Amino acid sequence: MTGMVCHFHADEWSPGRRLHDGTYAHRCERTTDHPSDAAWSWLEVPEPPQIPGLHGLAEELHLDRELPAALAALGNGWFEYGLVERSYARSRPDDFARMVAQWGHTCIAKTQYSTSSYLAGTLARLSRLAVVAYHPGVGTGRWSYDSEISWWSSVPPGPWTERTSWVDVVGDTDEASRKADAECRSYVEGRN
Repeated sequence: MTGMVCHFHADEWSPGRRLHDGTYAHRCERTTDHPSDAAWSWLEVPEPPQIPGLHGLAEELHLDRELPAALAALGNGWFEYGLVERSYARSRPDDFARMVAQWGHTCIAKTQYSTSSYLAGTLARLSRLAVVAYHPGVGTGRWSYDSEISWWSSVPPGPWTERTSWVDVVGDTDEASRKADAECRSYVEGRN
């Protein structure tokens, strides 16, 4: 149970009344020695919840800085996930290759968990820390196999109408180009 002593009376205890948002409202009924010589009210605000930061490989590779930088390099607006991945892979090819060696990539072979899964999950954690902004959207081109895919923006985000898809930049507008997957293979090491 929470409680506080009045700031002006060391012997006046207030157990507090819990409000809907988790804050506690306190009140000292004494009418003397307060700044207004009336009853004194104050709030006790709970500590914010701990949001887990990055750890492990994400921390080692400084993805808390590198992924937002790769996103910012794309410009303003919202960008389909694949464009963020490509930007990161081009700016940090050795680090990206390390992840591909560990988890694989769907442009090499189908897999349940891939480098894309890892990077998208890391972006999601960064969005909970308000480092980047997330919006769900439809996948296009090589990413169209996902009926819903993540779209990302630097913060503060602009309007959702300002978005750039994989197809806008790469093409992959037909089955043959998606099957060739040449753009994705160009940044996944050893796949040209």
